[in-house]
Amino acid sequence: MPSAALRDVRTPSGTAAFLPVLLANLVPLVGVFRLGWDPATLAAVYAIEVVLSVPLSGATALFAARPPPVDREGGVISVTEGPLSRKRGAVRPASWLPPIYPRNVPFVASVFGAGVWVALVAGVAFSQTFDVPALLGRPAVLASALALVAGQVVEIARDYVGRRRYAETSPYAAVETPTRRAFFLVVALFALPALDAAGGGVAVVAALVAVKLLVEWSGFRATHGDEDSGGGITGWLAGPTDSAEPPAPIEVPDAEPDARIPAHRRAAVATAVLKTLTGVAPIYATGFLIAWIVVLGVFVPDGADGAVALGSGVLVLALYLGALAANAAGYALARAPVEYRRYGGRLVAYDAWLDEPQWAAAVDRLRDAHPL
Repeated sequence: MPSAALRDVRTPSGTAAFLPVLLANLVPLVGVFRLGWDPATLAAVYAIEVVLSVPLSGATALFAARPPPVDREGGVISVTEGPLSRKRGAVRPASWLPPIYPRNVPFVASVFGAGVWVALVAGVAFSQTFDVPALLGRPAVLASALALVAGQVVEIARDYVGRRRYAETSPYAAVETPTRRAFFLVVALFALPALDAAGGGVAVVAALVAVKLLVEWSGFRATHGDEDSGGGITGWLAGPTDSAEPPAPIEVPDAEPDARIPAHRRAAVATAVLKTLTGVAPIYATGFLIAWIVVLGVFVPDGADGAVALGSGVLVLALYLGALAANAAGYALARAPVEYRRYGGRLVAYDAWLDEPQWAAAVDRLRDAHPL
């Protein structure tokens, strides 16, 4: 959790830092009052922003330097512990970018998957009420949605990267807070038809804008070091702030190792593919199929037309294949670059790509060791 001293140095005072996000969220109101948009158009702008902002939060999680907390109950994002999530070390692709931590990749994969499911549910639900192709075909709608995303990008560049907030953030906090906000906003958008029938016009627009600003303000308070984010819906939207302490460094002798045994990389990749196909592939297939049927059954109770069923089915299939590829890649990246180095009676597993030791143990305590 960030210290008070760090927050005082890196956090702008007052609400001035919230100004770019606030202005970006007021842009769609120009369309309402100057271009004659109806509530459906405003909802489309917010829906596009949600679909784009979820993977954006996943990209920021790559740079989160603090380990995730051990207790992650009650979250929207579920990440199964795996070999890659325990990986030590980081790589810096460019001097102007923060280091990227491979252990954060499972969180990124999870939030990208969540983004696809959000797009699927929102697309199927909205297609039953609004003319989605007509709304998406209006340049002003896409421009307004991109303006909202641009406000988030400015906030990330200035605060998360510029003030090095990534050094105090865990990947769980980086993906969980934006996902909660997206989930809440999508639920609010689903209530749009009922609100439109009851109040119509200005009342619906005011409700949508109020909900959107509540979501943004809650996230802003959480990311700017407000430890008391309040209870209820604002506290839930603020998301988690805890992170685990960095692991203790592994001591490696300065001398050259007595022996080096690298893992067989092709065997590691083959094992990763085999474990994925025989382990998680059937489980994922069942879960994804059931989820797809439930989405169509809940949001299209009278039966989906061919285009909706085919489009959503293709999206679910792509998500399924992507999940399998991510699982296999995670296992391979965790195992393939490892080199086992022996220093007398001590064995050190060393990641040759990250140039970082992963674990160490006394040789006489190892039994039935396998390089993969």
